[in-house]
Amino acid sequence: MKQLIFLSLIFLFSFTFGSQAVAQSPTPRGIKVRSEVREDMCQRVTDKIEERRERFAEHRDNRANIYRGVIHRLNNLMTKLKDRGCDASQVKTDLTTLEKLIDELVVAFNLFLDKLHAVGIPVCQEAPGDWKAAMAEVHTQLQAAKDKQKEIRAFYKNTLKPHVKAAGQACKASPAPSPEATP
Repeated sequence: MKQLIFLSLIFLFSFTFGSQAVAQSPTPRGIKVRSEVREDMCQRVTDKIEERRERFAEHRDNRANIYRGVIHRLNNLMTKLKDRGCDASQVKTDLTTLEKLIDELVVAFNLFLDKLHAVGIPVCQEAPGDWKAAMAEVHTQLQAAKDKQKEIRAFYKNTLKPHVKAAGQACKASPAPSPEATP
């Protein structure tokens, strides 16, 4: 019996107070506060996303510089091998392939950054659109860039490095031409 009385009082109060809360319209001050909160939230989210974009751009530049440094060192090594009279044609072909892969990596990262810039922030928009689908597309492009980076590492480890070692070993095994033997 006590439970029934308690439940009926809760039921009665919920209808009484619930109808008053729904009947009230927002005040101009409340609307202003909500818009300020929304603008503040939008600014914070925008700043965080911009920081992420900058970090990705920095990562892209760092990776490209590292790989370009590897190419520079390998070009120096190839020059030394040629000066010794060794065959470095395979290394030269591999360097061309590596340069193409690095250019593809930079393009993939640029596409990722462009798509990330194009995604609107739902908090900042009146009509947010299809944000989840756009972010899924951005994620797919990021995966493509990461896959390209893995491809470069695999190429370097499995192809370029063994060819450089083989060229160095072949040069050590063959006698170096002496300057006196050439007329």
